Amino acid sequence: MKHVAINAPASSFEGAKRAIDAGADEVYCGVRLKGIKHVTFNGRPSYGSLEDFVELTKVTEYAHARDKKVNFVFNLPFMADILDFLAKPHIKQAVKADVDSFIVADLGLILLLEQMKVTTPIHIGSFATVRNKEAIRFYSQFNIARVVAPPDTTLKELSSLANNPYNIGIEAFIHGQGCSNVNGNCYLSHSYKKQSVEFPNDPLWKLDNDKSFVSIGVRNPCMFTFKIEDWKGNEKMSHNCLNNFPFCSLCYLPDLLSTKVSVLKIEGRCQPVEYQERVPKEYSTLIRLLENNDIKGYKKHLDSLKKNTPELREVCQLKKCFYEREDTNESVSTVY
Repeated sequence: MKHVAINAPASSFEGAKRAIDAGADEVYCGVRLKGIKHVTFNGRPSYGSLEDFVELTKVTEYAHARDKKVNFVFNLPFMADILDFLAKPHIKQAVKADVDSFIVADLGLILLLEQMKVTTPIHIGSFATVRNKEAIRFYSQFNIARVVAPPDTTLKELSSLANNPYNIGIEAFIHGQGCSNVNGNCYLSHSYKKQSVEFPNDPLWKLDNDKSFVSIGVRNPCMFTFKIEDWKGNEKMSHNCLNNFPFCSLCYLPDLLSTKVSVLKIEGRCQPVEYQERVPKEYSTLIRLLENNDIKGYKKHLDSLKKNTPELREVCQLKKCFYEREDTNESVSTVY
């Protein structure tokens, strides 16, 4: 079986180092714009980005010394002439830092990379919403090595995308934080003030102190449980109406490997380094067992993980699975 790589998030050199040491084959990260606090080229606030290109160089040197890759996030979902003066030096410094790819979603940025004669491979980010082979065929005219499938892509659709004749790899989301709306540029999730808040009555918060596996360390308004009142019938209820949730794909790794995707992506650049270390560690362990055809070992490790990880057990009980098997009623994905 061909090895399926794990692409892990990093927001610091320490996070990248821990992810790589834990088993990640690749890390992805962006760099802050100097002097600008809330706007970046990588879809995350400053605390979800590397400090500067000196830190990025440290990450690439550490990764390349261990035969790992660094994907540079440059997936601003739009491009305008006014951003040219910021984008070009950003690109030049990333190339100088020897990144292995640019994650890009806007056609204008792709053309800018070509105009600047950048030969570093391009990964089409999920903002571009590539859903079919016709879209892959369009992007194949550029220096595209990979497409990141949208978070709501089904297993069947992943198989179809992976079976393309253009030698373009497909990357699929497997773990992190999401919602039932189309995931992507979320102002609540990606720009909200970094903080830690206690929610004693929330079922996802009734856990022990270990938050290293489920992406709930930073709580956004869309994760709150709201008190709702029917003004006509005076009915009152508590409901997580905005439906933000942590998701995982541990039970669906055999299905994901069968789709022939090239890379599995973990979401979490705004999460603590403990999360950025532990999640790729657990996924890489399970993937190695499956690639060695050790199904028994995979099930044993998975059962142990569920048993000994309270926050993951809660996610399982609430059926927060990211994928579903289309031919069964075994699990219903909350993505839809």
